[in-house]
Amino acid sequence: MDIHRDADYYIYIATAILFIALIIASITNDVILWRIFSAFGEELAYIALSILIYIFIDPYTGLTLISLTILSGSINILLKYTLNLPRPPRELWKISESGPGFPSGHSQISSTFWTFICIEMKSLSMVVLSISILISIALSRIFLGVHYWYDVVGGLAIGIAITSTSILILRRFDERKTLAILNISTFIVSLYNVYMGHEIHLSLALVGLSIGFTLGYKWITKSVSIIRNTNIYGKIIMFIAIVAIAIILREISSISPAITPISYILIALSILSIPILYEKFASREKGFGSVEAEDL
Repeated sequence: MDIHRDADYYIYIATAILFIALIIASITNDVILWRIFSAFGEELAYIALSILIYIFIDPYTGLTLISLTILSGSINILLKYTLNLPRPPRELWKISESGPGFPSGHSQISSTFWTFICIEMKSLSMVVLSISILISIALSRIFLGVHYWYDVVGGLAIGIAITSTSILILRRFDERKTLAILNISTFIVSLYNVYMGHEIHLSLALVGLSIGFTLGYKWITKSVSIIRNTNIYGKIIMFIAIVAIAIILREISSISPAITPISYILIALSILSIPILYEKFASREKGFGSVEAEDL
């Protein structure tokens, strides 16, 4: 109970700091502050945060968040280019952007992520923090001049709908089957986006991630078990290895569209396989970062 109270305390402190920063940004209309808030809505940031959760907090929650994030991203691309609604006039933009305006990708992906966090944690403090983050991101996109109010409201609503639908699937099936459904859905939507020529590089990346997570389906249970039984030093090693591989492969992916899906397939496979490879290494090199279960 003390741990939960301490966590709530720090979450409320973070929320208060966020609100103060939001008030300052609203009064001063500081572009740098608004850009910082906007960065909270980046798809890449949520994938990185999901990997942190996957390794250090709960593996299934982390994998579900990754799958939800890439599904929401693929649906956002589909909706944007199907509806093809304009952004505000370019002279109002304070940052450079591309593509149609509705729905806001930052708002939609953020809403998808934080709605799932709130439902999983069932914590009032986390609900308050999540709402604060979503408001900050939504306002940043409006104040930066790249979205109308209905773009961000629509994004928030669609994100909530995606997560709510996924929760219903999760209650009907187990975690692994839910992950498979989410990733197959991402593959179908992203492949259509590629066919239609919508944001080719990003869509190819999403195709690659969805294929990789689907191919690694049978590794999920073992990887989850290993992570849960690995000490903090081992988890740090896993996280560093995953991030390093992802950074290298992401850079390689920009060389050619033909390489993009392959690079992201390998990123997804590395996320699932690094814990298994680590266990094999740790079983041979007992000591630093060894799996705790082996020491019992």
